[in-house]
Amino acid sequence: MDKVVYYAEEALKGKLFVSSAIGFVKDSDDFWNDKLDDKTYQVYIHSLLILRYFTFAYRETNKEVYIDKAKEYLNRYLSRKDKSKYSWHEQSVAGRLNNILHFTGEYYKSEPKPKELNDYLKTHISFLLNDDNYKKNNHGIMMDSALASSLRLLNDDLLKFKKPIVEKVIVRAREAILRNFSEKGLHLENSPDYHRLTVKWLLALERKLNVEEATLGDEYVNKLKESEKLDAIIATPNNRYPIMGDSSDGQYKGEKSFDNFIDKTAGRAIFHNKKIRSQLTFIAGYGSKGHKHYDDLSFIFHDGKQAVFNDSGKYNYDKSSRLRNHVISPMAHNSLAIYKENYTISHKDEIKKKIYIAREEQKESYNLVQGYNKSYGKNIVLKRTLVFFEDNSILIYDKFKAEKPITAAVNFNLGIDVLTEKVAKGEFLIKGENNYFLKSHIGKFTSVQLDDTNFNPCIISNRFNTVEKNNRILFRQKTSKGAFLTTIVPESSELKIIKIREDQVTVSYRNQEMVIDLG
Repeated sequence: MDKVVYYAEEALKGKLFVSSAIGFVKDSDDFWNDKLDDKTYQVYIHSLLILRYFTFAYRETNKEVYIDKAKEYLNRYLSRKDKSKYSWHEQSVAGRLNNILHFTGEYYKSEPKPKELNDYLKTHISFLLNDDNYKKNNHGIMMDSALASSLRLLNDDLLKFKKPIVEKVIVRAREAILRNFSEKGLHLENSPDYHRLTVKWLLALERKLNVEEATLGDEYVNKLKESEKLDAIIATPNNRYPIMGDSSDGQYKGEKSFDNFIDKTAGRAIFHNKKIRSQLTFIAGYGSKGHKHYDDLSFIFHDGKQAVFNDSGKYNYDKSSRLRNHVISPMAHNSLAIYKENYTISHKDEIKKKIYIAREEQKESYNLVQGYNKSYGKNIVLKRTLVFFEDNSILIYDKFKAEKPITAAVNFNLGIDVLTEKVAKGEFLIKGENNYFLKSHIGKFTSVQLDDTNFNPCIISNRFNTVEKNNRILFRQKTSKGAFLTTIVPESSELKIIKIREDQVTVSYRNQEMVIDLG
C-alpha cells in the first residue's frame, strides 16, 4: 500500500500522522491546541499535512471518501478557536499554503473556491512575501520554496501573485546562496542534514522557476551543483550522513568520495584514508550559529567498519529537555573543553573569530589539523592538534591555559555497540568491529569510564526523540596550564611514541622515525 493511502486509511480510523518527527496522534475535537508548548508538534500540526495525504490518496485511488474527509478537516481547522503561538510560524504557513492549494486544486477543479478560502490563501501568500516575516536562514528558504511550489497551483483568483512571487523568490534565494554557503560550497548551519536539505530545496526551487521561464542564473545554479557534490565527501564510509549538529542518521544514495576537504569558514576538516576507506572529521569554527552545538575541537572517526567515535545527534529541539541539553554540550562530543561548561556561540564576528582552524598539513604518512577555542572567556585558550595516520592511528595533542585553575576535560564519545575496557591508568581497550588502544601519555589526569548507568548521560540519538545507550571515556585535570597527549591506535599499529617535548613529538611509524611539530 502506498504511504499516503496508508496514512489516509489510518486517519479514517482516528489516527493522524503529523510528521516523521512526531508520528501518529489520536484524533480529537481540539487536537490543534494540544501540546501548546511543544514547538515541533505545533509547527507540524498547523502545517495541515493531513490535507496532503488525503488529497494524494484521492488522486491515486479516486475514492471520494478521502477528498471529502480532507474538506471536513479543513473546515474544522478554519472554525477552531486558535490558542497556539505557532499557527503563524513561518514553517507552519509555508506548509499549510501548499497543502491547502493541493486540496483545493482537486476539490474545486470545476467550480470556483469560496471567497473566504481565497482570501485565506491570499493572506498566506502575502505573509510569505513580506520581508518582515522572512527569516535569513533555512526557514527563509522553506518560505521561498513554498512560494515557488505554489506557482503551478494558483487558480485564476490568485494569478496576480505569480509575478511578485517569481521576483521575490529570485532575489531572496540568490541572497541566501551567497549568505548561507561558504566559498567552498558548504552550508553554514553546522549540520549535514541542513546542507543536504537546503541544496535540495534550492535546486527544486530553480526547477519550479524554470517552468515559469525564470531562473536564479547560471552563477547561482552552478554554485548549488558544486555544493551538492560535497555530500559525497561529508557522508561517512557506510554512506550515512554523520549526526553532527542538528542532524539525524540518513542514507546518502550517491557514490562516496574519499577526497580530503578543509573549509576554514565553516570550521570543518575531513580527512580520509582511501585504502582503508576510513574518515576523520574535525570541527573548529562556524559561519553561522544556526544548529550549532558546543562541538568545537571535537572529531568523529569512522574506521571503514563503524563509527568508533561519534557525536550524539540532535535528539529534539526542546530547550528544556535534559537530554537535548546533553547532546548539544561538549560532553556529548569527542572534544577538548572545560568540564561541564559551555562557551559563547554568537552571530557576532568578533566572537566567531575566537574559534578557528589555524593549521592543516597533508603529508604522505599522515594528515594534521589544528584548531583553537578562545570563546570560554578572557585569557582562556584551548588548542587541539590531531594527527591522522595511514593505518587509522590518531595522535591528539591538547593544550590549555587560563589565568586561574580550570578543569580541562578530554571526552571520548564512543559509537553505538563500541565497548571499552580499562587496561591500565589512562589506557583503555576500545572494542568494536576493529579494536583500538586509547592511551593518555602525559599530564596529571584522572580518568573515568562512563555509561548510562552513571549520573552523566551516555546516549546517542540517530533519530528524532529516540536514544540508544553508549559509553564514554573522560580525562580531566585541574590547573591553569596543562596538556594531554592521547593516542588511539589499532591493535596491529606500528605507531610508537619515542620522545615527547613541549609542542613536539618523536614517533616511530612503519620502521621510520619522524618528528612531528605540534606547536
